[in-house]
Amino acid sequence: MNEQSYLTHTITSLRAVYERLTANITEKDANYKDLQEYMIDYKAELDKFEVYDYQQTLSMIDKQGFRQVMEREQVKKLIDSPYFGNFDFQYVGDGEAERFYVGRFGFREPDGTTLIYDWRAPVCNMYYEFELGEAYYEAMDKRFDGEITGKRQIKIESGQLQYALESSLTIQDEVLQQTLNKQSTEKMKTIVTSIQREQNQIVRHEAAHTLVIQGVAGSGKTAVALHRIAYFLYKFRDTLRPERIFILSPNKVFGDYISRQDKKSP
Repeated sequence: MNEQSYLTHTITSLRAVYERLTANITEKDANYKDLQEYMIDYKAELDKFEVYDYQQTLSMIDKQGFRQVMEREQVKKLIDSPYFGNFDFQYVGDGEAERFYVGRFGFREPDGTTLIYDWRAPVCNMYYEFELGEAYYEAMDKRFDGEITGKRQIKIESGQLQYALESSLTIQDEVLQQTLNKQSTEKMKTIVTSIQREQNQIVRHEAAHTLVIQGVAGSGKTAVALHRIAYFLYKFRDTLRPERIFILSPNKVFGDYISRQDKKSP
């Protein structure tokens, strides 16, 4: 399957999921309102146990709806730009390389087929860390060895393929230049598409409890720090919650800047 065909298939699948989520959200919203109205209309006839059960049901519908709204927002972003690169990795002992598409979020079809891998997933570390040739990644306390046989930089805007460039390094000079020439408000949004090996090591470094990021003005320190937070929220999503993250800023202006960029970043 060529790049245009894969993109068409991916966007078709994304739109189908978006429509399904929208239908589910609409149904849950209607059920929530119907149950609320029922509780109001029959308040005098309900005992405390029934009221408690209905309240629990409302809470469950609310939580499920919120999760689906958040999932739909991710799918909406992916429809505009599903992924920004891919690489071919041939596992040791396998006769054929497997292609991995790297995006801001992961996405699977209903049958379980993975079309897009989240940039924070262990396998995607190879996209940033290795050139063509021998490579490996670690997951589930195992090391998977093999060879990267191809790597491409891909740009997609509004669901349209702009270019797909073969690349032996993480970023070709002309691609990096395009990213760096954008306004600063776009940096936070696109850094995962142009992150370099040293930045990737900072984002994924887990050994140190305290990590100091140093660099000149405009070198991307804030962007790397925010994406390090995003990586940890993904890696430790079962135990770490966003509300437990605290960011100390020197002043309100800088704090507002981080808040705006955080909404734009993956």
